[in-house]
Amino acid sequence: MEEGSLVSIVPVGDSLVITPKRIELDEARRQLRKLLKASGVTIGELVEGLKEERGELFKETYGAKKKM
Repeated sequence: MEEGSLVSIVPVGDSLVITPKRIELDEARRQLRKLLKASGVTIGELVEGLKEERGELFKETYGAKKKM
């Protein structure tokens, strides 16, 4: 958890259980938009970066693709 994170507080006997709150999909979208806007990253750049990361992870996990 980070400062400003939403939490759920559940009383259990004489204690409280504090866990990260699961956010709804619409709220997650709003937060993602805010993060993208604040960072100056476009959705296209984010998707392209994910493709690159996925490719690197594939190489690390399975090795380079063999050419036929």
